[in-house]
Amino acid sequence: MVKLNPIIPSEKFEAGPNMKLYPGAMSTALLNALDKESFKGIDISKIWDSFPECRNITFIRHLESIYNDYKKIVKEDPKYIEFNTTEDPARKDELARELLHHYRKNIGVDFGTGISEEGKKQWEIYGKLYAELINANPEIFPTLIIISPYFRTRMTAHYFLKYIKWLEVDIDKLIDPENKQDLIVGSFQWKNVTIRLSNRVRERDHGSAVAPSFLREYIESIDPFSPSAVLSEDEENIQYYFNAPIWGESQVQVEDRIKVELNSIMTEKHDNILVVSHHIAILAVLNNIFAGSMNTYYNIDRNRRPDNGSLTVVSEIPLTQTGQKDRLRVSAYNLKLGE
Repeated sequence: MVKLNPIIPSEKFEAGPNMKLYPGAMSTALLNALDKESFKGIDISKIWDSFPECRNITFIRHLESIYNDYKKIVKEDPKYIEFNTTEDPARKDELARELLHHYRKNIGVDFGTGISEEGKKQWEIYGKLYAELINANPEIFPTLIIISPYFRTRMTAHYFLKYIKWLEVDIDKLIDPENKQDLIVGSFQWKNVTIRLSNRVRERDHGSAVAPSFLREYIESIDPFSPSAVLSEDEENIQYYFNAPIWGESQVQVEDRIKVELNSIMTEKHDNILVVSHHIAILAVLNNIFAGSMNTYYNIDRNRRPDNGSLTVVSEIPLTQTGQKDRLRVSAYNLKLGE
């Protein structure tokens, strides 16, 4: 039997005050799958308000990206080793350019970054577990699936849908023949399920700063017009409020477009909705619902970042105990599929 293993805070999110979870707003099938052992030692009355007949929006973070593989292998690259040891500025600059070219050619410029070897192990496990949950409870299968157009999110969606029998579609046939790992390349309707690509739930655009962290730090250290040099030494303020270098966006802009998407979702007539996205987008969802600040965002990002392949459930509560209508609440965060 499939279990959903939650990471539940003792009473509320540690990232800030009044950050309460509402597990009772989840569908019965999800509640039945919830691993109750995780609640030992917790006063359930503080988090378990009951809100029947709520619409659920489930956010899935993509599986681990190939960037994680790169971080492991680059440390053994002779050019990386020389880059970190040379004291010749000209040689360091030359190596930085070569390493950046190799990264963008082989790892991708964020949009095209694929799934790591560990992620490929995850996709079979999580895909089959998700299918087992849905096949046993078809009433919770989303009739609207919203997917970030990035490569790794499309691949994740592919494997979370692949083993659902009643869909009666060989989803492997959706793979682009020009790229054997590619998949859902556009929006379409299948039976009563709508699959839609949405730029609003994409990763934050890092612009021309798309590069490994060690290269970004080097480039900013020699560029007198980089945001960190011009604005302040407060890196968090820079990343949250100010646009990334050329073609980039700030975290505030991410939260704004996520808010637009959430408002759009609330006008949809679908009972269950699935969104396959990125950790930054999921944190933007939380910050919108919790009416959080920059500090809220960074506290969650540091201490409770959603795991790859995890589920976060947001519920649209028709009427709260204080009489508020159609309010979004976070029912569960960072659920892991298991047995």
